[in-house]
Amino acid sequence: MNFRSCTVLRVLLSLPVVGLLFSSVCAWGIETQPIIVVFRYDDYSAKSPTEFERKLFESFQRVRACVSVGVIPFVCESDSHDPKPQKLLPLPEEKIELLKKATREGHVEVALHG
Repeated sequence: MNFRSCTVLRVLLSLPVVGLLFSSVCAWGIETQPIIVVFRYDDYSAKSPTEFERKLFESFQRVRACVSVGVIPFVCESDSHDPKPQKLLPLPEEKIELLKKATREGHVEVALHG
């Protein structure tokens, strides 16, 4: 399974769970404190799918929600689990500009991946 299909699968699996949680609490008539949901998109890097990310950010803007983006500024050119020295790929200018725009618009919060 590739990066894109794993990411899409995680998003698709998460949304029904969140919806079920909200509808169950409402159906039971339980008085609750406001529920805060945090969305995080990880592994934003030179190797991640830019078009998917563009569409993801547009979706959050459309519904006036915010997503935290875990950015990897320099990613290994090949396998990150390989202990041998490797060339690092910097975040491309296109992805930097996409993040800047989304941050200015207020629907993306940038975080260092770790």
